[in-house]
Amino acid sequence: MLNPSAGQADSCLFGLIDHGAWITKAGIERKVMRVILGNPLIAITMLRHDVTAGLFAPSSCCSSMRAMAAA
Repeated sequence: MLNPSAGQADSCLFGLIDHGAWITKAGIERKVMRVILGNPLIAITMLRHDVTAGLFAPSSCCSSMRAMAAA
């Protein structure tokens, strides 16, 4: 996963988690995707100083869409 030529502006997609696949079991009908991305070189630098930085690097965000009701 590490690219020795990756610069400070280079980001990688670490993973996608489809929360919409399991929240339907709780009766929630939404498309929800968690995106985990970041720069592995920056993450390693942070982790060398403090391993708890792993809670924040790589970054993640969540995108959701509500189902539209039929007219």
